[in-house]
Amino acid sequence: DTTHIDVIRTDSLLAIHNTFCETDTLKLRSYIPGQPLNLSWNGPGSFTSAARDTFIAHSSPIMSGNYILRADYGICIATDTAQMLVKPLPATFTTATNSPICANSTLTLSANSTSSGVTYSWSGPNTFSSTLQAPAISNAQPIASGDYYVTATLNSCSINDTVPVVVTAIPPRPLTTANSPVCIGQA
Repeated sequence: DTTHIDVIRTDSLLAIHNTFCETDTLKLRSYIPGQPLNLSWNGPGSFTSAARDTFIAHSSPIMSGNYILRADYGICIATDTAQMLVKPLPATFTTATNSPICANSTLTLSANSTSSGVTYSWSGPNTFSSTLQAPAISNAQPIASGDYYVTATLNSCSINDTVPVVVTAIPPRPLTTANSPVCIGQA
């Protein structure tokens, strides 16, 4: 996933507001008339680049702020700014299940994040879906076996995981027989 910040030179300063999700790869791209002698980008976290187009891989919220493009045309200087907000993904995202279980038991799934305000969306075998953080399937049967997919979303930024589940069928009840009653000494 590549997201672009386009800085387009106009006759006045142009601030572009862009919002991205953590881990997106950002591309800073400039459109500059003529051939400047020097070109430079400066931004949050001591970011610098002399390339007309540059990439920032694996963005993080600390990269939020203003990215300033400066083009030197000898004694003339043109600048422009792109403002960027990098929103965090749900932090410390974990998933769990009580699988494997036997049929007729309750299957439990859970997803957790240390971030507040996270929403969850589950899907799985046999058209299963839920928006609960920790859904349960009572009286689960082997048809409930398979991969369950969960998406955790915080401020429109999502992270996914897969939870494999096994529900084992209960074997038929064993039949027992005996040649009882027997006399002492008989098998």
